[in-house]
Amino acid sequence: MSQAAQQPVPEAATPGSVARPAGLFRALERGFARAQTGLSALAPDELNPLLHLGAAANTALMISAASGILLLFFYVPAVDQAYESVLGPLAGFLRTLHRYSSDACMLLVLLHLLKTFAAARFAGARWVAWFTGVGLLFTLWLDGWLGYWMLWDEGGAQTAMMSAAMVDALGLFSTPLSRGFAAHSLLNSLLFFVVFFCHIAIPLLLAAGIWLHLLRISKPRLLTNRSLTLVLVASLCAVSLLFPAPARGEADLARVTGEYVLDPWYQAPLVLYGRVGEGLLWLAFAAGALGLVAVPWLFSRRRRAPAKVDSSRCTGCEQCVKDCPFGANSMVAFEGRRVSRIDPGKCLGCGICIGSCSPAAIVLPELPLEVLRRRIDLWFSSPSSDQLAFVCRESAALAHHSVTSEGRHPELPGVRIIEVPCAGLVHPELVQRAQRRGAARVVVAACGADPHYRLGAHWMEERLKGKRDPGHKIHLPAPEKLCTLRLSAFGLLDLKRATAPTPAAIASPRKSRWVMGALLWLALISGCSLAGWVTVTPSSVPPSELVVTFLHSGEILPDSGQSAGNDVAPHMRGARTSMVERAPVEMRVFVDGVEVVNRAYFPSGLAGAGPSAALERIPVEAGQHEIRIEINDTGKPGQWRHHETRRLEFKARERHVARFDTGRGFSWE
Repeated sequence: MSQAAQQPVPEAATPGSVARPAGLFRALERGFARAQTGLSALAPDELNPLLHLGAAANTALMISAASGILLLFFYVPAVDQAYESVLGPLAGFLRTLHRYSSDACMLLVLLHLLKTFAAARFAGARWVAWFTGVGLLFTLWLDGWLGYWMLWDEGGAQTAMMSAAMVDALGLFSTPLSRGFAAHSLLNSLLFFVVFFCHIAIPLLLAAGIWLHLLRISKPRLLTNRSLTLVLVASLCAVSLLFPAPARGEADLARVTGEYVLDPWYQAPLVLYGRVGEGLLWLAFAAGALGLVAVPWLFSRRRRAPAKVDSSRCTGCEQCVKDCPFGANSMVAFEGRRVSRIDPGKCLGCGICIGSCSPAAIVLPELPLEVLRRRIDLWFSSPSSDQLAFVCRESAALAHHSVTSEGRHPELPGVRIIEVPCAGLVHPELVQRAQRRGAARVVVAACGADPHYRLGAHWMEERLKGKRDPGHKIHLPAPEKLCTLRLSAFGLLDLKRATAPTPAAIASPRKSRWVMGALLWLALISGCSLAGWVTVTPSSVPPSELVVTFLHSGEILPDSGQSAGNDVAPHMRGARTSMVERAPVEMRVFVDGVEVVNRAYFPSGLAGAGPSAALERIPVEAGQHEIRIEINDTGKPGQWRHHETRRLEFKARERHVARFDTGRGFSWE
């Protein structure tokens, strides 16, 4: 027996899933992998939606930004002109394209987030990308939410009123924003312009967020390839021409809203408006945001040990720096020369840098290169008909613990298997060693077309073809006995085919698959766009409505004015100031002699010295009604100094507004 065979082979630690519960994440990843494989059977990888989610989302965002810029030539940011300014044929097409591309962007971002979660690509150093991705999701949603406000149709008015109610619940302003939407005469044009400015400025934040999102990724794929870009643009333009976005009339605050069109990709919270209090909505929003942000800490179980560099063996070739997809490798000075250094905070333990290192100066603690060499020497110490397969552990092709310590799998007879964190770890020297020892064939199986560690599979293929260092320095004795493949969701079946006596040839994509890929995108864009045509009804639709509002300061309470600084020495007193406290303003509203409102409204401001504000919406049956409003601002019971009575005719779905302002008294609309 040879010396290599006499020595025991040290077992490398075989880590479990980096996320918990492991069973859940294996099932989720397997589900996405099967969907991805199913789509790959219909369309080429260049057009497979699940392989380009992030890049396609960025491309859709670019289309949305471009159409939005063109739409600015038509849009007028004024309440009275906003809706009419985008009704022309060209403006309508641009508005539709702008809306549908925004919807597609949100759908693709959500799918990208789900796929990232299913693959547990949030653990370890990837928490930064996850954290910034969650921030980008909420920023994108906010920009779309404000965009629907700007159209100022019935849905836009509902969006504006819910936004105002949510802000008012925080108590940030002395004058409630909701009061500005009680009547058309109260609309604030400046606020409308601020919303317009925010809508066109937020994309700059998105651009900065995308830069941060990709900061730790080397050679990121920001946009889609040319073929997919053409398909995406053509699909969006075709759907925009065939199905113009609905425009069902300008918002009318003098009418009760009976129904409106809602886009669930951005306006889904409107379904809860009026059904759930603003406090619960803020609580749900905060809980959802914190839950998403905390995913890396809630579900991460362990971090793989980072790779380490033996500086004494490093030649400073910088190939590992070029190949690391996550920017973990860098060059530093060491004993008068430059050597590689690995940042443990960025390293994911994939081992791609090991496959790039000619002098084998990089070591992965869980699977040292020396262990792999000794396994090969042991298994192929004598002539053998066995094949050797390096299988990416992230491919989920092999069930957990299904490979024995001897590298055997019950469904792959005649094959010795070595599981690696990433196919990019496979050094060309290992393949050369196995072929020289007599392996019948060497198979290197990477995870699918969307590798877990991004460029690892691609670098492996380039090295073994001799197109990338260190591959061109190593001669393979039998290149015809080498097989590299990307595993699908049915990875075990792929391995059986690859290790069969006569492996099946891989057919190139036919034209029909390209056509099918384009149709898949057209169907996806159509479904996403038409999903925004949801007609909803508010939580309550009264027959008619009376809105009563005031902004008025109560009288200063007796003995509330106190001179500041009277209790200190004269030379330490500052300017003479006065702190006042105002009385709450009470209001009663009667409809046909029946009291429907009786409330006190406390002064605004931290010191209780600001004006009191009220906004009451009172349902009223259609017909004539006598309305009486009484206001007490004295702080003394029963002194209703301001009052007025009107007899009004309420038509179906009509809204009347009664206002009271200091110095102006009552006004009716």
